[in-house]
Amino acid sequence: MTYTSLVAATFIAISPAEAGNVHAGQNSGAFAAMCKLARALMAPPEIPPKQELKTPEYYEILQRNMTLSDSKWQALFANPEKPTEWATEAPKTGAATEDWTEMWEDWKKSIQEIQDTPGKTKNTIKYFSGLTPAQRKAVEAEVRIIAETARHIVKTPLAAELTGTLIDSPNIKAELKALFIGNGATTIGSATLAQIFGTATPGSSNRGTACTATDPADATKTLLAAIACVCDDENSGQAKDICYKSQGGTEWQNTGNPTDTTVRVLVAKCLSDDHTSVISTDLMAAIESILDQTTTDGTHTYLGACETSCNGQQSNGRCIKWENKKPHEILQEAKTPWLSKLYQLSQAISIRKQNNEKILRAQETTKTLSLRAKALENPQHISEVLVPLETSTPGKEGSQQNNQCTNHKANATCTPDNNCKWTSTDKSDGDFCKPKEGEGQTTQAGAKEEATGTATTTGCAKHQTKEPCENDKAGDKQNCAWRKGKDNEDDKDTEKCLNGSFLLNKKMALSMAAVFINLVAFQRFKDFCTF
Repeated sequence: MTYTSLVAATFIAISPAEAGNVHAGQNSGAFAAMCKLARALMAPPEIPPKQELKTPEYYEILQRNMTLSDSKWQALFANPEKPTEWATEAPKTGAATEDWTEMWEDWKKSIQEIQDTPGKTKNTIKYFSGLTPAQRKAVEAEVRIIAETARHIVKTPLAAELTGTLIDSPNIKAELKALFIGNGATTIGSATLAQIFGTATPGSSNRGTACTATDPADATKTLLAAIACVCDDENSGQAKDICYKSQGGTEWQNTGNPTDTTVRVLVAKCLSDDHTSVISTDLMAAIESILDQTTTDGTHTYLGACETSCNGQQSNGRCIKWENKKPHEILQEAKTPWLSKLYQLSQAISIRKQNNEKILRAQETTKTLSLRAKALENPQHISEVLVPLETSTPGKEGSQQNNQCTNHKANATCTPDNNCKWTSTDKSDGDFCKPKEGEGQTTQAGAKEEATGTATTTGCAKHQTKEPCENDKAGDKQNCAWRKGKDNEDDKDTEKCLNGSFLLNKKMALSMAAVFINLVAFQRFKDFCTF
């Protein structure tokens, strides 16, 4: 329930202060509500761990993007005075000031994860190591989109968590127990008046003073002290059993002090059902039960029967009094921490659960993006999507082989085996090594015709059977494939040896890759991420 609805419920429950003499059973409802809260304190609710937007998958995305960045960008993270050491603050150039402010720590962490020192990549880092330079260049844009999307995801707006609550306390169980009996290390059966009430003489031996919320060091600082104010019998001649039948014990006289033995009997009654697994420990529900039992005279708020005061006498009242407080205001009253701290804790738990729901959805999207970035390391996933056709066609490879002839400066190495010939008749060294006549032109022409689906006798088309076709490779890369023609190719119904990597339009492929990222990242995240 929200704070607004909780306050509304509070006012609905308000009724005029009880009139007439205190009588047996009159505070049974208040006692039941306080016992419900006591059980919640003794069996604390499950505290949800705080989830983080910046997950290992997020930093892995940044690391992959950093791996593909150029050396000039990476050098910005080195100390300009000592290039082998890391910079300790963001540079003034290379990116917008707001980008450095937002991303400096994340970028720095990412590059330090992939490099031992500036410019020296760790031996264990293998991101994109299986790609050719052309393939690495082709995936840069998509990985950059993935990284930028992840950057926006970790900026998912979250509600501010309350500070000063018990939600992250390392000893929350002991602290909640202390709100109940005054000391988290003490057993209930050995709790003393000084622990329960903060003093052995509550209210300076005045019950009415002790049961008025004036100072957290006084009687109302613990829930058990509050139960004593509401339930303890007064002296002889006064009404008995105001909370339950046959209470017994020593009375708490108006001008005297309670006894620890009698007070401990009250708590034993609250916790008589030891099956805590079936008892609700919903703090907000327990707090609402308390508020349902409060009454007001328009100025002060009371828990328990009250006529004029809370001194225990049947003509006055047995209760707790919050002076000059409306019912909804007691939720924030530090003088009764057993109520205010529990309310703050319940609010903190509610906020964290709501934030965690958003964060978990963000984490799933980040994980999907991380898997996409990782998939781009596999050449088989990118050869037909991102890499331009001309970087892998036989014609291009033939051209590169022809260009290699110019690397031979001596007649002895410029041989027909290299598809080269020596053009000088009188010199044995120099720039005289040229491609053999027709080799380069034939190969390039064959590649061009093959890319358009035209039958040729060169390139892949020269292979007439499946085995030599599939064995046509350049290293690990398949040049040719035994297949039927695709769109814009001939022979759609006949298998033959064709180019292994067919691309209608390079720009279209890059656009499709970008569309994929947009669909994955934004479609699943649009409900809770504002850019």
